[in-house]
Amino acid sequence: AYPLRALAWVWSPASPETLSMDCLLPRNTHLPISIQKVLFYVCSPLVILGLLLLIEMGKVYITRARNILVAVQVKDLLHSSALVAVFFFYPSVLRSFLSMFACIPIDQPAPAPYTPAAIGSYWVLDLNQVCFIGYHKAWSLAFGLPCILLVCLGLPLGILIVTYTKRAYLSERATRQHYGFLYTSYRQS
Repeated sequence: AYPLRALAWVWSPASPETLSMDCLLPRNTHLPISIQKVLFYVCSPLVILGLLLLIEMGKVYITRARNILVAVQVKDLLHSSALVAVFFFYPSVLRSFLSMFACIPIDQPAPAPYTPAAIGSYWVLDLNQVCFIGYHKAWSLAFGLPCILLVCLGLPLGILIVTYTKRAYLSERATRQHYGFLYTSYRQS
């Protein structure tokens, strides 16, 4: 039933602005829809990376089957596809992680005869959930915070380490092919 529901969502006659991820995600799980959406948006680059790798490996298999000499290793294909996926999806993944901390105030205390219905700060992805209470606190601190640190610090630090260790080989063809987009616009001092 799930694949059919996904196809119905894709082929829906509605405009793209009216389609929502909420319709695709199962409601009968222990995970709230808001957490499922964050996990979906965070895991989608990994799925895309896997598909890119399968396509590249298929191209290598077809060229080898035609007896065409291919000097490409799977490691190089994975490396190139991973760099494309990381730099393409980095903003959306980071936005998904940061959305775990996005809270807005709904109601302010009011004098009589007014009674505010929902005093406090509520999570933007699930306006029924008070911020940093219940599952929001657990998921944002145990999952969101380490992931933000990993993505915000890990990727730039990884790029720094790779370019620093490859600094002697920056003019070589293989290095330029993989990392050239990081440094070719700069001049040597």
